[in-house]
Amino acid sequence: MRTLATLFLAVLLLAAGRVHAQQFEGSIKIDLSWKPSRTTVLYYKAGRSLTQILEPSYAYNLRILKDPANASVVVYSLHNDEPHMEKMALAQAGRVSEVLTAADASMEVEMVEETRVIEGHTCHKFVGTRMGRPITAWVALDLAYIPVREITPPQSPEFISYLQLPGVKGLVLEMETTDEAGRTIRIVNHVELTAVPDRMFVLP
Repeated sequence: MRTLATLFLAVLLLAAGRVHAQQFEGSIKIDLSWKPSRTTVLYYKAGRSLTQILEPSYAYNLRILKDPANASVVVYSLHNDEPHMEKMALAQAGRVSEVLTAADASMEVEMVEETRVIEGHTCHKFVGTRMGRPITAWVALDLAYIPVREITPPQSPEFISYLQLPGVKGLVLEMETTDEAGRTIRIVNHVELTAVPDRMFVLP
């Protein structure tokens, strides 16, 4: 019985990989809760992505616009009504990403025979370690087509490791980690394939 279950999960992973290989041409919105006081929304359309981070308790609003057509990343922040905008080359932001991603390469996970339905998606449980600390993740294999690396800002690779496990084709809908600050649960509240309006990519 265990062999059949393992074979079934392997088939699911292979199928997810084939879907992931296709080019994603739609637009998407992903709502996440990263901490009790922090909300993140990711928008993606035609190669452009916008990451919006809100921390109401700190009066903090951050937006990161990635525009491959102009080879640029623009970071706009508003903290206590003080606006700040910075533009950098996409290649420059990518170098930062490479360094930080390498530091996070110690993540090791394995799938266990347990599933949950989250937001209508059957999620498989993965357990392991990240930077030597325990993690538990629930992955929706049917969402493997979502281009996580294209959607997330290049200078913030932690978004990638929280949304996609190494070697696993699927979207992480829930992840629990433990560090010096204690336990943190990151939850994807909603994934929506939608017509993202162009105004979402316009910074103040």
